[in-house]
Amino acid sequence: TNLIRQKLYIATDSQVVNRPSDEVDAILFLPEWEFHELSLLFMYYILKKNNMRCIYLGQSVPFILVRDLVEKIKPKYLVTSLIVSSNTLVTLNCNLLRIDNFISLSNLNNAYMSAFLL
Repeated sequence: TNLIRQKLYIATDSQVVNRPSDEVDAILFLPEWEFHELSLLFMYYILKKNNMRCIYLGQSVPFILVRDLVEKIKPKYLVTSLIVSSNTLVTLNCNLLRIDNFISLSNLNNAYMSAFLL
């Protein structure tokens, strides 16, 4: 996976966004305790390839940091990815409620979340 991660970083860095730098289309992050970033890196690459200005926060980002950044920047999209097992769905639902409490989703046009159930 390290080789794939490196290739995604290189491919993403090679994408040039030709838009004003004060516009942010998406913030990408993995929630606290989530370290499986390949799907998020791939989404980052796809967004930049489609000329979208993004902020990539990376792995295990505290919800409060995401909330503060969303309130300050007001992106169009908030993108995350979770990998959970079926017995952690209750925890996932609680975390989604935490996100809703911390982040006013009215600041966003869309919120995307993908969960892969093992």
